[in-house]
Amino acid sequence: MLEVKIAFVGGSDSGKSSLVKFLKICNYEVENQADKYSETWGISVNYLEWEHHNPNLPLKNYTIRFGLWESGGSFLKKFPFYNQYLLKNANLIVYMVSLASDENLLERLQNLVTQTREQWNKLKSQENIDKMREVVLLTKADLGYIYAQQQIQEIQGYCTQQGIEKCQILSIPYNERPDKRDTIVDDEMFDKEGDLVNPPLARHTLSSQFLDSISEICLKY
Repeated sequence: MLEVKIAFVGGSDSGKSSLVKFLKICNYEVENQADKYSETWGISVNYLEWEHHNPNLPLKNYTIRFGLWESGGSFLKKFPFYNQYLLKNANLIVYMVSLASDENLLERLQNLVTQTREQWNKLKSQENIDKMREVVLLTKADLGYIYAQQQIQEIQGYCTQQGIEKCQILSIPYNERPDKRDTIVDDEMFDKEGDLVNPPLARHTLSSQFLDSISEICLKY
């Protein structure tokens, strides 16, 4: 079994805890998310086993045990010392930026990348680490995708320039509201009215796509 540590890095509004919970259970039934929101305080660690199949890789079938590490943005601002525990021995860094934010998204991502790389380079001198793998997730696409088109293009260009493996737009289908259409789930998952035909299957599909995507990145090296 391959052990993979993933460190999710982002502000307190980026959806880190929601994504981890979604990946764990492929189900998030919440009628009013705002009323249910609770920021992670401290560092949270969850584990998930995943069977990855890829005929283009030597072994074709891999069992991966993901360690999903994340922390509330406010906690790390108050206690930056704990960044080292979040990043130590991480196989993949996932930067998360909410498209629903009123801030300059590119500037927000640049600050995340700069601060994380500085901390990681300090750890690199203490450990046998060859390469930092990075992915960008632009979350809450259902709330800000239309209004952030130009900023999304700027971010995609920045990721290419910085050698970041992947820039992905993500909107977790928390519920079945028609306006919560996800940007990754195939059109065949929706009926003519735009409603999800099979919500559990759609959630499982989205979760599987994400886990397969990060599996391929981690297995490349």
